[in-house]
Amino acid sequence: MLLLAAAPRLQAQEGERRMQEKSPDSQVTKLEDVKRSPFRGILNRITLGGSVGYGMNHYRQRIPGSVVRQGTQHYLLSDGSPAGYQHWLNQPRFNPLVVPGDADEQVRGDTTALRMTGMGNSLPLSLDVHVVLADRFRLGGGLGFELFSINNLDFKNDGELLQQYQSSVKTAMAWRWYGMAGARIIRWQYWDHTVDFRLGKKNFLSKFDQAAVNEGLFYNLGVTMERHYSEYFRFTFRPSLEWHSFTTSTGDLPELKTNVPSLYLQAGISINYPRLPRCPMNGCQTQLEHVHYGKEFRGQPLHRWQNPKYGQNHPELQRNLRRRKDDTEQQLQKRPKRRQGFLWFR
Repeated sequence: MLLLAAAPRLQAQEGERRMQEKSPDSQVTKLEDVKRSPFRGILNRITLGGSVGYGMNHYRQRIPGSVVRQGTQHYLLSDGSPAGYQHWLNQPRFNPLVVPGDADEQVRGDTTALRMTGMGNSLPLSLDVHVVLADRFRLGGGLGFELFSINNLDFKNDGELLQQYQSSVKTAMAWRWYGMAGARIIRWQYWDHTVDFRLGKKNFLSKFDQAAVNEGLFYNLGVTMERHYSEYFRFTFRPSLEWHSFTTSTGDLPELKTNVPSLYLQAGISINYPRLPRCPMNGCQTQLEHVHYGKEFRGQPLHRWQNPKYGQNHPELQRNLRRRKDDTEQQLQKRPKRRQGFLWFR
């Protein structure tokens, strides 16, 4: 009796075994036998990112000589010199026609610690690449382009009578090169928070005299917040603080150093090269990572998860959707009708 009862079950198992032997995917019985591309595995460790944003820059400069104002123009003079430099912030030009005795106002910076301060705006665009090490640390570099401006600067420390310094940098451009290093500090659900440091150099492309201005280095410290939409695609948001300074040489005077602390807010995307190719079979509806003819494929595009627990395309049961629709229709039927009163007011 037991043999007769077990006979249908044994026949079903034997039929399933024969179907698996006929299936091309059943030839791969071990995970290590699946063919994978080592080239894709190497490229998968490299992350490409791009971002745009907005920056606020604060310019500060100490004046070592005397400043003369004639009308709306300002001139920087050394001690005992009858001539001065105009636009000494970015494009110093020597003007021998300046006469200090005819000045509207004159302030000596060597005795009053005269300073200039002001704000500016910038629009940075960045492209970077980094390698992830030990699933936590990252190392790489990037290239950036920045469009920025400098507003009129105010004189401080007994320089209020000089009025505002007329900046000639209304729209300027600069390249940025930098190296970066960082480490992930928090991983919470679909979010990664990484602290990274960038060290690089700027190259002014316009409105700055290349022979007189030395751009110097910049130091940038920020927190990158990444929202994962798949293993290969993320949205990023990065607030950062930056310190940059450049010097201007005028010949007669000591080098003028301008400090530029800045605040940047940038948003963008980052992607990895897929570890597995997309399934080439149009009729395949598998959403998981799966095997065809001894090769492994992914079942989702770059911006979707590859290993859903229930189903990425249809995460909710159809019966639950129908039940919610029926409940909505019943609520609409039970809703009381609107009563009409005088002048159609309730």
